[in-house]
Amino acid sequence: MGSLFDGIPEAIIVGVSLLGGITINWVMILGFFISNIPQGLSSAEGMKGAGRSTAYILMVWSGIVLLSGLAALFGYSVLGLFSPKVVAIVTAMAAGGVLSMLSETMIPEAFEKAQNFIGLIAVAGFLAFFILVNY
Repeated sequence: MGSLFDGIPEAIIVGVSLLGGITINWVMILGFFISNIPQGLSSAEGMKGAGRSTAYILMVWSGIVLLSGLAALFGYSVLGLFSPKVVAIVTAMAAGGVLSMLSETMIPEAFEKAQNFIGLIAVAGFLAFFILVNY
């Protein structure tokens, strides 16, 4: 569910950003992709621990990828018809989804498994993203 709350609004915003002919920086796309890998691994591990089959896990993730693609198409083709206020609300939802996923799942799990290095790892990630976007 966290991946849906995070990924769907994120994909809609990607679609909306293409409306004005804006190109999306390759680093941003790479960032979306890389940030979703630990989320996927974490939830896949949880589903595997709950006894779900590999086929089930792959079907869930395929569904999320499909829904994200449709959400990007929705953002590109439909959301542009709405007011900037509506777009701002969806953008805020996307940011809230990211924060929710981070605070509910990723940070506690990272703290449990890499307690001594979590701050350093987080800062390194932000620094790497900042450098890539600005250079």
